[in-house]
Amino acid sequence: MTPNNINPNSANSDTKQEEHITFSVHDLIQTVIANWYWFVISVFVCVGCGYIYILRTPKIYSRTANILVKDSRKGGDTDLATLSDLAGLSQRRNVDNEIYILQSRRLMTEVVKQLGLTVQYETKDGLRPQDLYGQSPIAVEFINDNDRQGFRFEVSLRPDSIVKLNYFEIFGPDKQKFKQEISAVFGDTISTPVGQMIIRPTLYMSPDYYEKAPIRVTKGNLGVVTQFYQHEVKSFVANKQASIITISMKSSVPKKAEDVINTLIAVYEKDAIDDKRGIAESTGQFIDNRLEIISEELSEVDRNIEKFKKDNKIYDIVSEAEQTITESAQYKTDGLS
Repeated sequence: MTPNNINPNSANSDTKQEEHITFSVHDLIQTVIANWYWFVISVFVCVGCGYIYILRTPKIYSRTANILVKDSRKGGDTDLATLSDLAGLSQRRNVDNEIYILQSRRLMTEVVKQLGLTVQYETKDGLRPQDLYGQSPIAVEFINDNDRQGFRFEVSLRPDSIVKLNYFEIFGPDKQKFKQEISAVFGDTISTPVGQMIIRPTLYMSPDYYEKAPIRVTKGNLGVVTQFYQHEVKSFVANKQASIITISMKSSVPKKAEDVINTLIAVYEKDAIDDKRGIAESTGQFIDNRLEIISEELSEVDRNIEKFKKDNKIYDIVSEAEQTITESAQYKTDGLS
C-alpha cells in the first residue's frame, strides 16, 4: 500500500493564513494604541451616562399582601361538587373568580376615588423626580371637577402665602399649552385656563419649599388613572394548591403602594359584604312573598271548604260531638238529666 499523498499547496495555505491572522491581530493592537484616547473618552462617557441615569431614576419599592379566599358554599354539596373538590377544580375556580374581581375596573375606580389618585404632586430632588404623595405642602381643590378632564401646571411657592401658577397644559385630543402666569394667595378662588381652583397649605408646608423647584400638579382622567393602577397592581396565586391570593405593587413611594393595596382589600371586602347582604335581602323578600301567597291560598281553601259544607249541609262530626258532651254535662249540673 502507498502512503497518502500530502499536498504541499495545502501546507503553504495554512502558513499564509496564520501569517494573515497574526498580521491582523498586530494591526488591531496598533490601532487601539494609536487611538487610546477615544477609548478612554468612551469609558468616561458611558460611566457618566450611567451615573446620570442613576441620579434621574427614582428608587422603586415593592409591597405585597396576602388574602385567604374561603369557599362560600356551605352544606348541600352534590356528588359532582364533591368530586370537583377532590380534583381541586372548585377551589381553583373560586380563586380565579376572586382574582378577576380584585382586578376589576369597578373596584380600582373606587380605590382611585378614595385615595384621590387622580391628582398627583411632584417636584425635583436634584435630577430625580420626587412624588409628594402623602406629604405635599399644598392641596388643590378643583371647582366643578370633571372626571374626564386631564391637565397639569406648575406651582411656585413664595413667602407671605403667595403662589404663582404657570405652564398650563391640557391633555387629550384638544391638547393646548398656556404660558400665562397667575399670582394668588392661599385660599383664594383662582380662575385659570384649566378651570377654577383653590390652593390651600397642608401640614407639610415649610419655608424650605420656597427655595425648591416648583411643584408640578397633574390632574388625570379618571378612566386613564384607573387603567394605570389596574396595570400596576398584580394579583396572582403563588401556590396552585392553596387558596391564597397575593397582591403586589411597585412604586417610588412605599406608602402609596401600601395605601393602594390596603384600600383595594377594604373595597373588595365591602363589596363581598354588600353582595351577601343583597343576596340575603333578596332571599328574605322572596320568602316573604311566597309566605304571603301561600297564606292567601290557604285562606281561599278554607273559605271554599266552609262554603262546600254549607251548600251540602255537611256538619263537623267532631265539633257536634264536643257540643253534645258539653250540653250533657251542663244538663247534669243543672239537674235536668
